[in-house]
Amino acid sequence: GNTEIIGGGSIDLAGVVSASSGQLTVRAGYQLGGYYGNSGPSANGGNLTISGTLAAQYGVWLAAEAGDSSGANGNILQSAGSISSAYGNIAIEGGGNVTLNGSTTAYGGSGSIRSGFADVTGTPYGGNINLGGNLYFGSFVDLFAYSGGSGTAGNGHIVQNGGSLASNGAIGLYADGNIGLQGRVETPGSLYIYAGLDNGFSSGYHYYQSAYGGDVGFGAGSVVYGSHVEIVANRGTTGDSLGNIRQEAGGLLHVTGVTSLYAYAAGNVDLLGA
Repeated sequence: GNTEIIGGGSIDLAGVVSASSGQLTVRAGYQLGGYYGNSGPSANGGNLTISGTLAAQYGVWLAAEAGDSSGANGNILQSAGSISSAYGNIAIEGGGNVTLNGSTTAYGGSGSIRSGFADVTGTPYGGNINLGGNLYFGSFVDLFAYSGGSGTAGNGHIVQNGGSLASNGAIGLYADGNIGLQGRVETPGSLYIYAGLDNGFSSGYHYYQSAYGGDVGFGAGSVVYGSHVEIVANRGTTGDSLGNIRQEAGGLLHVTGVTSLYAYAAGNVDLLGA
């Protein structure tokens, strides 16, 4: 059957948690009959820390609510270990930052990863997505990083420090702020890399310019594959970002389709790799 873990504060999972024939749900900073009158986010929210093994047959949903505190909560940190689903989808939603340094695998499903996002209530704090592990999805995967209103916990950046992000379907990277790729990103389908977008407060709409804008950077160790690749860097309405696209020497951008690369930068485009 299903496995559900709900904590009004923070949750630390260092062992094995499984739903061998159902869905696994873990929600930090959430309580039944809670602060908002009915079931909902707790007053102070909570963080979710993972260093063990989380496995389910039919999907995984992980969430951490920020609550009404100063933005210190709502973070999801996977320092090691694994998150996997055999047939269902994987959804990871943090009111603050989301950091994935272990493995995350949806063998037969899709993925959705959101930072600075609250499932029940909007968060004004925003958050970043930090990737250092290996992620694979049998279907498509979308990553959304929201800057929020005050930006005290993050500015909606997506940063891949290493590891890999792979999917058998489309991959979408949508950041209110910057996107920096230092590892491997690979799909046989379409790849969308959009920085400086307005993902909306918690709506998921991502085709508008954000206030601060964002740059797209491909590091010297980046390896990027897609049959159709779109790269967009918006300047933003405040001018905090110039909206540049830059690939460092040593980086690889490989478009497998015919004439299927689209790049738009409000600022400069510098492709110094291959």
